[in-house]
Amino acid sequence: MANLDIKKLAKDMSLEDKAKLIFADKVKEAETNGIENLLTASEKDEIYKEAYKAHQLNQLNHLTDLFNLANLFLSDIQIAFLNFLFARGELKTMVTAIRITGLAKDKFAEIIYNLAIGDAKNQDFGNKEVAERFQDKVKGLRKKYGLDGDFFPQYDLYGEEDYFSNNPSFDNKQPNTSLQRVFIFAVDRVKALQEVLFQMDFIIQLAGFNFLSDEQQEKLLAYEAEIKRFTGLDDPLSLLGLYKESPSHKVKRPKKIDEPRFFEFIDDIEKAVSLTEAEKEKAKAQVNNLLNILKDRL
Repeated sequence: MANLDIKKLAKDMSLEDKAKLIFADKVKEAETNGIENLLTASEKDEIYKEAYKAHQLNQLNHLTDLFNLANLFLSDIQIAFLNFLFARGELKTMVTAIRITGLAKDKFAEIIYNLAIGDAKNQDFGNKEVAERFQDKVKGLRKKYGLDGDFFPQYDLYGEEDYFSNNPSFDNKQPNTSLQRVFIFAVDRVKALQEVLFQMDFIIQLAGFNFLSDEQQEKLLAYEAEIKRFTGLDDPLSLLGLYKESPSHKVKRPKKIDEPRFFEFIDDIEKAVSLTEAEKEKAKAQVNNLLNILKDRL
């Protein structure tokens, strides 16, 4: 390393400083596809020799295993984050489509009403014959413009028009089934991301110091910020809050729905995406198993 006498400095280096130098060298080599290094071969040898003399070699090798494992997990985290973005994008698209469709249905209903009533505004709609003529005209116009076809129902927020009404037949109604599916899928993707982020934290904890670069740490913080936006139902996902029950917002719920976890997740998204203690222990065990594999391989 230019301007530094590594051979002299290595004698007084702490274990952490030795590890950081070796890791920085590995990063530089990876970034340049093996073309450049921060340390020469003799400088690396000197660091390992001094670690051996200080009885730190096993610890240094353990830290190196943790560093290598962390880099593998960085790839897993990026894949998990992309999966989350895809799932959230699908959910946002669904919610946006529901919003737009709802507005369109209201507008169509207004237009159809105006077309159907025409010049008959002053007629007596209390008269059965007049009322039936009006209703037939409305039905004809709704059929003509496809309001009673297959398109609008698939983007209905409630699955049925009377989800929040006082209709006694509500027991058989449920939230939009496609919305249930994409929401559950998105929550599962967030939890998968939370798992690998937790495992990365555990690796850093085992190392005793954070050997990730500033850029890598910033990326992880950005991923965590996106998770908070999701659990906070940031727009346009705020629409999902209609399904959330609270002391001031009671929601009628059907006995059966396609995705039984839907209401549970809606009521407490933070809990839904958080790892249980058992899941944390399982995640730690996976990291320890991988470390043992790395150790046995060497």
